[in-house]
Amino acid sequence: MEWISKVDSKASFALAIESAALLFVADASRDGALSEVSGAGGASLYWLGVAALIAGVIFAVAVVTPRMRSTLSVDEIREKHIIHFGHVRHWTADELTAALNDTELLPVISDQIVILAKIAWDKHVRVEWSLGLGLLGGAFVALAAFA
Repeated sequence: MEWISKVDSKASFALAIESAALLFVADASRDGALSEVSGAGGASLYWLGVAALIAGVIFAVAVVTPRMRSTLSVDEIREKHIIHFGHVRHWTADELTAALNDTELLPVISDQIVILAKIAWDKHVRVEWSLGLGLLGGAFVALAAFA
């Protein structure tokens, strides 16, 4: 489904930007550029920003991590799930041909669309969190530099 590939692309973008921001902050800290952060307020903003950036990276990674788990037995998969690559791998070509000929496909396709929609929705929520935390983290670090 196109939904999932688009959200994975957005998550990859977020991961790249947030990782670059973390590397920039780490490099600036190491070089002393952020040594001017002083006081409890500046230090708090700095560390909150770093934590938010790290959390954003974690959310982005959670989006692109493959979801290939199944609690179904092979027999349960053969009963209902005949169009997903993770399930089809349990079939031979002849068994799959027979199942496709003997099965009403509309309910199977509808079930798969609903499953993919739930996965896509979860991924979009995680990308939204990732981008929000990344922006917040960047803002906090920037404010800390001027505090």
